Amino acid sequence: MSTQRFLTVNSDSARVSALIGKLIDEVKAKITVVHVGNVEKIEEVQAAVQKEQPDVIFTASEWTAEQAQEINVIAKSVKADIKTVNIPHGLATEQGPEAVAAFIQQSVAGLY
Repeated sequence: MSTQRFLTVNSDSARVSALIGKLIDEVKAKITVVHVGNVEKIEEVQAAVQKEQPDVIFTASEWTAEQAQEINVIAKSVKADIKTVNIPHGLATEQGPEAVAAFIQQSVAGLY
C-alpha cells in the first residue's frame, strides 16, 4: 500500500481537517494518506512544499483558477513531480461540502 503526503491550501483550517479526515477514512484500505499540513496564504506555499515535500497539493474552491495556477507553479518550482488537485472555484459555495468531498474522492482515486 502506498503512502501519499498531502498539503492543502485553504484559509479555513477547520474545513480542511473535516474533509481530510473523511477522505482518510474512505481510502484507508487502498492508500495511506498523511496530511502534512495546510497553508492559508499563497505566500506560504513555497516554504511549506520545501519543508514537507508533499506528493500532492490541493487548492480549495476559494481560489480562482488564476490563483490555483499560481499555487501550482510555485509548488512545481520546488518539487517538479508534485501532483496538483484544484477544486473548482466556487464549488463549496455553489454545491456544498458534499460536492467538494466527492470531487476530492474522485481526484484521489487516480493515486491508487
